[in-house]
Amino acid sequence: MKNNVIAMEFIGKNGIAAPRLKDAVISSDEIANVYEECLIMMRNLYQECKLVHGDLSEYNLLYHEK
Repeated sequence: MKNNVIAMEFIGKNGIAAPRLKDAVISSDEIANVYEECLIMMRNLYQECKLVHGDLSEYNLLYHEK
């Protein structure tokens, strides 16, 4: 991020976007890890970038290659 600009990149493979978290097939063993990673990402977003996610939900998080 620089001067109110956020750079984004495509997340997926071969032109196919990664599934939204709500549509992803995640094993019960992996769910705790996904939750922990989300917490870490949101903490880093706030602590390092001084930003908060204004619309955090399973509809706007992508799940790609674990």
